[in-house]
Amino acid sequence: MRTGAFLVAALAALGAAAATDPVTAREADPVGLTVTIASDRGRVNVGEPMAVRIIITNREKAPVEVVDWEKNVQGLVTALRIEPVPGQPTRFPPAHRMPNLWAAPAKDWFRTLPPGETVLDRSIVPLVPGWATVTVTFSSTTELYRDPSGREQRVAGAWLGAVSGQARVEVSSEMPEAMKKQCEAIRRRATDPKLTDDDRIGAVAEAAAGKDYFAARCVQELYQALAPGPVKQAALAQLAALAKFGTAYDAMPLLVEAMGSGATPQAVRLDLVAWVEAVLAASGRADVGDQAVHVYPEPLRTQARDVLRRMVADPDAEVAARARQVVEGWEKDD
Repeated sequence: MRTGAFLVAALAALGAAAATDPVTAREADPVGLTVTIASDRGRVNVGEPMAVRIIITNREKAPVEVVDWEKNVQGLVTALRIEPVPGQPTRFPPAHRMPNLWAAPAKDWFRTLPPGETVLDRSIVPLVPGWATVTVTFSSTTELYRDPSGREQRVAGAWLGAVSGQARVEVSSEMPEAMKKQCEAIRRRATDPKLTDDDRIGAVAEAAAGKDYFAARCVQELYQALAPGPVKQAALAQLAALAKFGTAYDAMPLLVEAMGSGATPQAVRLDLVAWVEAVLAASGRADVGDQAVHVYPEPLRTQARDVLRRMVADPDAEVAARARQVVEGWEKDD
């Protein structure tokens, strides 16, 4: 569930509009970096590409040689962190750490950075609502390369260092109208008895494809609207996958209930047990993709523990054995 037309207009707007809360490197540095985000009324939407403009500035009067960020992926690192999602806000580790001096495999791993600005446009899709911080780090940490004979050579006029910049923007908690319409169209297809089960299951998969918070919410609504059967089971499996990915955190009560139900397919139950085990072992902390951390509240964790204890006596022997393994693990830790 994603829309793409926003990105083109947003990138065009970046040339004229001020970005949201940009942070730049110190002006004393020979090379600087600025990050800006195109936004509509200071907000961007979950599941839609967010237009990020990166400006690398060479403040020298002469060109400098830098490691080519197109060949060394660690040369230009972009990280998106969103805080807080419901639960406790979490501090993240630095987005990038400079490596030790190293030798590039060839001279063409360097590129010339001319005086003035070099503009790069990127897009990132935020997965959940909250406040997003985009951090970009540009580093060029060697002036060495290996010639065809394998000997180390030095590039003249190289700049060595690392600079970073940040920009912050609000990610709206309101589902965009286009997503609402798309979710409603998918719901009609998924619940249409005239369509085959395969077609209806395909509609459920389409709803989950974006993997963001609103995709998870759409799948959850589908699951609740569907009558028992293979399509509802497919919706549950998609919702379980989104919970493992981190964006279906609102569905935890529903998923814990499904985990304890004999009506849920065995494979999905075992998958949910593994997910709940990991959440409980991490004191409720769960990654949301690579963008955020959600912390499940203690009442939900207590509910999950209670269900797992009951599952020790489940009629399904494999499910019971897996639940027992989890419960006995708690007792050993205690």
